[in-house]
Amino acid sequence: MSNKMEQFQIKMATPFIIFLLFNLFSYAQNLLNNPESVVFDPANERYIISNWGDGGIVQIDSLGNQTYFSDTLLNKFKVAGLYIYGDTLLAAAGDAPNAGLFGFNLKTDKQIFHIILPDIGLPNDITSDKQGHIYVTDYWGDKLYKVVNRIPSVMIQEGLNYPNGLFYDQNKDRLLILSVMGKGAPVFSIDLTDSSLKTLVETGLVGGTDGITMDEKGNIYISEWEGDNIYKFSKGLSELPVIYSSGHNDPADIYFDDINGLLVIPNFGSNSIDFIPIN
Repeated sequence: MSNKMEQFQIKMATPFIIFLLFNLFSYAQNLLNNPESVVFDPANERYIISNWGDGGIVQIDSLGNQTYFSDTLLNKFKVAGLYIYGDTLLAAAGDAPNAGLFGFNLKTDKQIFHIILPDIGLPNDITSDKQGHIYVTDYWGDKLYKVVNRIPSVMIQEGLNYPNGLFYDQNKDRLLILSVMGKGAPVFSIDLTDSSLKTLVETGLVGGTDGITMDEKGNIYISEWEGDNIYKFSKGLSELPVIYSSGHNDPADIYFDDINGLLVIPNFGSNSIDFIPIN
């Protein structure tokens, strides 16, 4: 795992992160294979990462050790988005005809369910709202799925234009969705009170947007492949984005770790993870 040590500010880090950063270069093995998504599991002090390349789900502990959280999907499915839903890890996994959501118990790491999303092209990113409803973007099918009590349905079936990153903005009870191929690479919003879809902003980032996340101040971050950059909207989405962090390698589904104050960036192209402190 190659990280940019000059970007770390140890004084801002928790003991977990201090241990992790000092052990980044001591791995006995690197299990990452086109890492796509990452989440932090505070109860077990570990990061969990999905592998698009081989379907493995990898965990990294505070000493920097990599092991498989689960090898159930290894060499069987490609795994994209991850999301912690209560005491369950959700994983968006292809391929058809069994593509959909896999659920793993965070305490035992065992698979507990598999929800097939009918007619889905590529399950990509995952989030949930304050009512516990789960949402999944369909990148190839231009759809958004909603899952209630493990029963899936199509919520939006047109107009999304290759939806990728997905985030629930709880302050405004809306979904934010990155449209990769839409005009000007827009950020869409879906108002969950009436399911209305609208364009919030055209980002102009036409080089392959991927992940979207938000920090505790409401600042929004977007990853883009062509420039290998992370962009920040410093005042919500009212201004054009500026480069917040550069020098990544095909940054994928970025994640804000609010416990440790870090932007966590899977580098799809170099099988590594970058940890960037949020100012």
